[in-house]
Amino acid sequence: MNIRECYDAFGGSFNDVYERFGGSEDFVRMFILKFPKDESMNTLEKAIEEGNAEEAFRAAHTLKGLCANLAITRLRESVSELTEQLRGRTLDTYQDAYEKAKEDYKLTIDAIAQLD
Repeated sequence: MNIRECYDAFGGSFNDVYERFGGSEDFVRMFILKFPKDESMNTLEKAIEEGNAEEAFRAAHTLKGLCANLAITRLRESVSELTEQLRGRTLDTYQDAYEKAKEDYKLTIDAIAQLD
């Protein structure tokens, strides 16, 4: 799978990130391959397991920003919803948004793993 197909597979906007990164596919590829190494999702999962709403909010917000910068649109949208559910720093209504974000995260990671 090439970089454009990867973006299609995970519901991203290759054209947006391509323009943002100066028109270099190699530059986009370099940064998207670093995405799975980011610890934001792990931090989010751990914070939720521990009942730490403040840390969960921060991790979700960080992940949202990273997705925005890399034009990972589908995941950004689901993490944005999760961020809003956690904005009050409570773990009352986050579950549906969290499940959707985890699904979209897995889709993204799986697509990146298939890059040539």
